[in-house]
Order: sequence, then structure tokens, then C-alpha cells
Amino acid sequence: MSADETTIEDLLKASHDEYGIDGSPFVFPAIVRRMVARVVSFNHRFFAIAVWLLHRSWGFFGRHHSHPMAKAWSQLVWTFTYAEARRLALAAAALDAHPTFRNGCRELKFRNCLEAMFYRGAFLDPFFRQGKWQATEFTHPLQQPQYFVPGIPPNRFYDPANFEWTPQLEASFAAARQEVAELLNVHRDEFGMFRTDFENFVDGWNTFIFYVNGRRQKSNCERAPALAKIADDMLQYEEGELTMLSALNPHAHIPPHVGPLNGILRCHLPLFVPQGCGLQVGGEKVEWQEGKILVFDDSFVHDVWNDSDELRIVLFFNAWHPCLSPEERNALAALRKAYNDTPVGRNWLKRQEEVRPSTVRQEASAV
Repeated sequence: MSADETTIEDLLKASHDEYGIDGSPFVFPAIVRRMVARVVSFNHRFFAIAVWLLHRSWGFFGRHHSHPMAKAWSQLVWTFTYAEARRLALAAAALDAHPTFRNGCRELKFRNCLEAMFYRGAFLDPFFRQGKWQATEFTHPLQQPQYFVPGIPPNRFYDPANFEWTPQLEASFAAARQEVAELLNVHRDEFGMFRTDFENFVDGWNTFIFYVNGRRQKSNCERAPALAKIADDMLQYEEGELTMLSALNPHAHIPPHVGPLNGILRCHLPLFVPQGCGLQVGGEKVEWQEGKILVFDDSFVHDVWNDSDELRIVLFFNAWHPCLSPEERNALAALRKAYNDTPVGRNWLKRQEEVRPSTVRQEASAV
């Protein structure tokens, strides 16, 4: 089966099996989602009311769900306030002032960004089924970001040569690799297991964070000054939503998942990559090359594996999509800030800044 014949259900099935997710207590069909999306498009207050009511409903009914992740989610969204929903709605409505997003709405036949985000955004998946999506200039059926922004071309991968920072990052490879080797010798316990929004960890995935939600992690930056300098320099291209070392243990796998926003690209500088490691984005598989930048869109379903007997480490950072103007980047940054100020966003920051146990293994355990 080719990458373009694969369905999003095929790719996400491994995650659903991994975490035992067996559906929501109530799910409305896609046609209902479409009708409600049209209603909320007429006023940002309608959008805010709908989002607030749906989250409160999930907070009430989700507590009776059989799965602990659903219960944890329900506890978070029960505290979601109308004021937070209104800030999110205002930030989404403000996108209509910008040509990239207006053009995307027109081409996709949405009235505005409120309608596009409500209908296409995965942040409402506990409530509504998604309709089937075709590949177009601005959408792809294997994309499912939490917050969908219309008008952004949906490519799985991007040529690093088109980004002005690539030569600087690749030139730093030797120094960055040496500093990571020193970190593993002296500060291995400062790596921490990667946490999701809820109570679970991803087995075998550890991170060493420099920036999260724009907040500089001072202690880690002091432990790795050369890498911190790279992280600081990249702030001019994206505001530090997440910059970190991503370490994947031997024979570990990060199950299929999607990112929060299709306007941000994920970037990797591979530092230690043994044979047998790979990344699948929207059904298309690639392998890293040490010292060579890889840029991909994580709003596509993607997963990562390390089938080797050694540790894989990449420097992980973000860059805004190249189609965006500075003003459009600022508008998306405001939308992201509104999300970060919700209970889910605050919980994400808290869980990344907490002390987390380290499970880093540089070699596979003997059997």
C-alpha cells in the first residue's frame, strides 16, 4: 500500500491499540459537525459558547468513560472557562485579517477561519466524527492537527536548503554532538521521560528541554551552553514552543500521533543515529542522516522507531511555515498563546517542567 492509499485510521490504529482507546461516550456524525461549524462562523461568541459547552459536556460525561486517559481529559476540560474559550475564539477570528488564511477559506469553501477550525480541528474529536478529506492544495486526508489553519500547503517534508538557518545549524553538528556525549556521561539523569498531556509516559522516549512554551529552562541551558546557544539563536525563527534533545532508547517506538498546529514545522538536527532508525510521516518513511537537517510537518500522522541496539538522539526545534508572512506568524503565535492559556495548555507546560524520571539507555539490555 502506497503512502497516499493509507488512511488516517490505518495509521492511528497502532496508537489506539497501544493505549487501549475504544471510543468516546458520545460522538456526533460529521454532518452535525458541519452544521454547527456553519452556525459558529457567524460570530466569535457563538464559537466560544459552542467550544465551552462541548468541553464542559465532555468534562461531565467523560468521567464515566472506561479509559483512564479519558477520565484525566475530562478532569482537565471540566475546568475550561468561557473566558478562555472567548480568548481562543478571538484569536481564531483574527486570522481572517490575513491573506493566506482568507485565501485558504475561499478555496476550501469555508465562510471564515472560525468555521474552518471548528470543522477541521482535531481538538473537537471527542465530540464529532471527521468527514473524509481529499488531497487539495490546502488539505490532505492524513493531516489532523488540533487547530487547523486554512491556506497552508500540506507537504509531509520540506527541503532544508530553503531555510536560511540550515547552514548555521549543520555547521554546529560536531560541537553539538560532543556536548551531548558529555551530557550523557555527566548529566544523564537530567533527561526525563517524555510526558503526554495526561498521566502516561511514552516508554523509551526521553527529552532534555531547553525551551517549552517560550520559557527558557535555565538549569538545562547552563548544563549545555553550546546547545543552549543554538536554541537561543533559533528564537528569531520561532518563539521556543519546544526545543529539546529527543533521545529514543534501543528498540523503542513512539506510536503514531499528530501535532497541534499545521503552521509550524518540526526540525531535527540528527546527532547520534544508528542503523535501524526511522520516521514515518503521513505513511512516507525516511531515515535520518547525522549532521543533516530534516524538516517535516507534524500535523500529518507520524511515528518514530529505533530498531537498533544503540541510543538515537536528535536536536528537536521548530520553524514557522515558509508561506507565512511575519504578521501571519504573529497571528498564529497569538492563537497558540490562547491555547496555552487553557487548562490543557497549562497542564502541558507543568508536566514538561516537572522533574521526570530518566530511562535513558545507551545500549540494549543483554537478554
